[in-house]
Amino acid sequence: VTPLTIGCPRSGSPVATGGAKAIAVVDYGHNSTLQADFNTFNAQYGLPAQTLTFICDCASCPSNNGSGWDLETALDTQYAHAMAPNAQIIVSQFCSDPFAGGTSAAEYLAGQAVAAAGGGEVSNSFGYGGEFSGELGYDTYMTVPTVVYFASAGDSGLGPDYPSVSPN
Repeated sequence: VTPLTIGCPRSGSPVATGGAKAIAVVDYGHNSTLQADFNTFNAQYGLPAQTLTFICDCASCPSNNGSGWDLETALDTQYAHAMAPNAQIIVSQFCSDPFAGGTSAAEYLAGQAVAAAGGGEVSNSFGYGGEFSGELGYDTYMTVPTVVYFASAGDSGLGPDYPSVSPN
């Protein structure tokens, strides 16, 4: 992601220069301070300014401020931008279940938005707490051409979660 650096840089840090298309981050709810926090992060680390793109799988995404999801969403968007500063960052917010709702599901919307931007990645920052019987029906949401899907692999040592176990 960055050039090899021997030891810790004493002033500044190497900044990645990659990314050309889009990265969608799929997280729960809406963080009302996300853009401002993103701007501060970019200024602090010498990253280019960018206006985040927000999509929601319901009429009005609930606030995630103070829920823990706000910090997770901030971390996901900031470091996606740090690793690929030239990629458009899309925040695909879900209201209850990121796969529920068919073509209005946050997962589906994320893949479509990334494909419309010319391709890139979808980063899923959620898991279902293991595998479950209906997961094969959801695998089709992660088959959009030009889009690569990543998923968290489990929290607190609980083992792999769906969708990280999906073959897609």
